[in-house]
Formats: sequence, structure tokens, C-alpha cells
Amino acid sequence: MARLIRRHGIRVRTKRRFRVTTDSSHAFPLAPNLLDRQFNAAGPNRVWLADFTFIPTGEGWLHLAVVLDLFSRKVVGWAMRETMAQELTLAALRMAITNRNQGLDCCTMQIAVASTLPTTTGVCSPGTACSAR
Repeated sequence: MARLIRRHGIRVRTKRRFRVTTDSSHAFPLAPNLLDRQFNAAGPNRVWLADFTFIPTGEGWLHLAVVLDLFSRKVVGWAMRETMAQELTLAALRMAITNRNQGLDCCTMQIAVASTLPTTTGVCSPGTACSAR
């Protein structure tokens, strides 16, 4: 059997080790968790969720940030970049605000600086509460 495996060039593919990419040891302030795992919205454009992921391509990693409307579960904004900078999530949030903002109550983001970014950069209106999880 070993001779046949070598002859045909069959090799075992080992599973890649899980690598933690989140840096929780930072000095950035965290916003309060306003949703507290209550994933029901009263209507459209009341609560938005944002997250980002990495997509492997032939040229390297592509970073994708997406903003979802919690009520309709539809994508309302997105952005892609070659690097994961703060501008990536803000660009997705700006697209969502441009496309669908009609009285947003809460926007939750999975970024450490969610409490400072939307208000200091003028992305969210003063009445919009931002949350981080």
C-alpha cells in the first residue's frame, strides 16, 4: 500500500492550526452592549449590525466589512479593501447610511473602537447609539 501511495504522489493534508487574530489587550474604550443578545428589531433601519471577514484570493487576503439591517436581515452597506484599516468599517457604514438611513436607533460593530469612531468621525448622527460586542 505504501508503495502505491508514493507512486501516485498521494499525501496527507493536515488541518491548519486555528490562530487567534483578535487583540484584546488594547487601551481603546469599548462601547456598551446595547443589544444584549436581543436580536429582534421593531422595524427596518432601527438596528444595524456590522462585522468583517477575510477572503483568501490568488493575490492575497481581501478584507470585507458588511452592515446588516437586523429587521430585514439584508445587507445595507459593504466595503472591501486590501488592508484592514479603520476606514474599511467606516466605508461600509457610510454606504449603509447613504442608502438606507431613516432614523437609525442603534448600530453595533465588532470593532474595539466602536465607541469613538462613529461619533468622532461624523458618520453617525448625534441621536444614534453605537454598541460593541
